[in-house]
Amino acid sequence: LNFSIPWPQFKSLIKMKKIILFTLIVLSVLSCKSKKNYSGCQNHFFPNIYNGEMFSLEYPEGWEVDDSEWHGEDSLQNELQILPPIPTTYNRKVAIADLPCWVHCVKRYLHIPVKTAKEAAELSKAFTPNNPNNGFIGIVEEVDSLVIDGKPTYLIIYAYRDEENNDTIINKQYNTILPKSHTIFMFNSNFSIKDDGTGEEIGNKIIKSIKFKTE
Repeated sequence: LNFSIPWPQFKSLIKMKKIILFTLIVLSVLSCKSKKNYSGCQNHFFPNIYNGEMFSLEYPEGWEVDDSEWHGEDSLQNELQILPPIPTTYNRKVAIADLPCWVHCVKRYLHIPVKTAKEAAELSKAFTPNNPNNGFIGIVEEVDSLVIDGKPTYLIIYAYRDEENNDTIINKQYNTILPKSHTIFMFNSNFSIKDDGTGEEIGNKIIKSIKFKTE
């Protein structure tokens, strides 16, 4: 007996499987917003202050700042990471489920005028790798009309698959614009979909503490 599925039907099954997976991720993320009480965050204090040339932020005790990719205010792109305590030098092989979260800050200066945070977010999408073979699942949610320290902000929530650790990573990316200087910031809070709410809330608190020094 030789049983096989015609190629068009096979492709449809694969597509349906991806749709079901993405739907489950969306439902999981949205339901967590109403169910999590973030009690674990009470154990994380924020006594440390990163005082950079363009902004400052607060972060928990025992965490560290990696500013090795920050090249100065005039650089076209700078990066900064706020990392939880881990036993080895940070790398993508560390199981994200074992970490509460990590925060990745990116600053881009553009030579083209960007008037709104939504325009900045659209540019961010263009820079974001969206190849399913590299783990990209999709955009879970978008929220407009937010602010960080009074600056216009547009939130994009991405989902990525971590096959090595059988996990899904949620990336909450806050796209913030400084209109006068055409400067865009992307503040990324990353955590496992298995997070009990602690990691997400820590990331929220770090990003909420941001204070800009320009404009």
